[in-house]
Amino acid sequence: MFSLFNDLVTSAAEAVKSISDQGIEVVRQTGVLDALESVSGNPDSAATDAASQEEKLCVADIMTPPDTWTGSKEEWVWCMEAALCDPNTCALTPACLRGDAPLWKDVKTTVERLFASPPRPEKEGSPTLAPTSNGAEASATLALNLLEKTGGAQAPAADLVKYIQEHYAVHQVRSFTVPRFTSDEGYWLNIGWRIHLYKQCTNAEQLLTLMQTLSRLPQRLRNIATTVKQRAAAKAEAFGRAEHEDGDDRQDGDDEDYAENKSEVMHLQDNTEYWHMIRMQYEAIQEKRAWLREIEGRVKKEMELASGNVKLLGSLLQRKEASTALCASVFDSCQYHKVKLSRLIADICAAPAEHREGTVLDSRSGRLFHALVNCNDDVKAALEAYAGRPPSVPGSPNRVASTPTSSAPASAKQGSAARCEEPSMETSTVEAAASAPQKSRCSAGGSPVELKTAASGSTFHSIGNNAVDSGEESFEAKLPWSMDD
Repeated sequence: MFSLFNDLVTSAAEAVKSISDQGIEVVRQTGVLDALESVSGNPDSAATDAASQEEKLCVADIMTPPDTWTGSKEEWVWCMEAALCDPNTCALTPACLRGDAPLWKDVKTTVERLFASPPRPEKEGSPTLAPTSNGAEASATLALNLLEKTGGAQAPAADLVKYIQEHYAVHQVRSFTVPRFTSDEGYWLNIGWRIHLYKQCTNAEQLLTLMQTLSRLPQRLRNIATTVKQRAAAKAEAFGRAEHEDGDDRQDGDDEDYAENKSEVMHLQDNTEYWHMIRMQYEAIQEKRAWLREIEGRVKKEMELASGNVKLLGSLLQRKEASTALCASVFDSCQYHKVKLSRLIADICAAPAEHREGTVLDSRSGRLFHALVNCNDDVKAALEAYAGRPPSVPGSPNRVASTPTSSAPASAKQGSAARCEEPSMETSTVEAAASAPQKSRCSAGGSPVELKTAASGSTFHSIGNNAVDSGEESFEAKLPWSMDD
């Protein structure tokens, strides 16, 4: 009996060994065992090989526009930040979009139509691109190929991880989507796949359209979002009705329940309103940039012209050519530029604050705005210097008009010159002459002809009358005979 049992055990062990040998041989033929042995023998090398196959994503890969980009780099970076702050963009993987056949077909149609049309240039002065059928077809084909190609595994570089940690909005969206809607590997794979498609765009309008198209919810998720939205609206209506009926007797527990229901946003929502808001912000940014370009051009041109006239007027005054026709013409030009500079300052200050803040035209720290104010002060000082200049020397060949002192005798001229050199007379004359252009500017609205007439007339008449009176007195005192004789 014992021998029979022993034989039975031996035969069973041999059968098990035979089956095991056959199974090991089959597994070895498939190559699975060799792979497992290689992994167990050198696990570090396997991890290194897997890491080497991953494509590293860095900040430059995302924030650097392609060579075909016609807009500015700031526009590209702004659009990328808008995409990284959209939960649907970060959560909807290519497999999720392909799972909805009607949606995927619509996405392919939109992408093909988007890249088949010629790009519209946005840079100032860039030539209009002619629609070439070959180039459009090639671009559309490349975009469709990238749309179907998911690519390999993606991994973030150190600078990209730091970028996400430093930008609160981007980090908040990533924390909301991972791991609730996708894995960490799916998040980076999704970002890399979209970046390759984004870099086929040439302007911001095209890029925003592509971003919105690739962030549409599949029908299954759209149904969930609609149901949750309707349920939340019904709860809010019931809560408001109960609050109205209970009045002040409402318990605090109702507030907590409503706040809890309101915070239960565990699903992806339709982002049509989000992209509508992004487009409105983009239009506002474009309007601001257009205003800046226009005002900067006007300011720089006017400052250049005004500075040239100020230098010329100062040079003429230094050469004692204030009474020439050229100096009078330059004075009129300075008055004209003074009015235009003042109007530019008023226009900048009256513009919306969001257009000026943080730019070169900022009234607090704007470099160009302060240069404009200084140029306006320089023109004002030049006008005051011209108005307060000493009277012209009689008998000068460059005179354009004779003053009352020109008809007086030589002794009268000397007496007039001596009295004009007295401090009291000089001070009163300069003050009167300096105040005349200011009063005429305020009353006449800044007309160059009226300003020039007021400035020159008041100065010459006041000096001329004083000179005549003083000249007659000195002439009578120096006569060799008496007037009574």
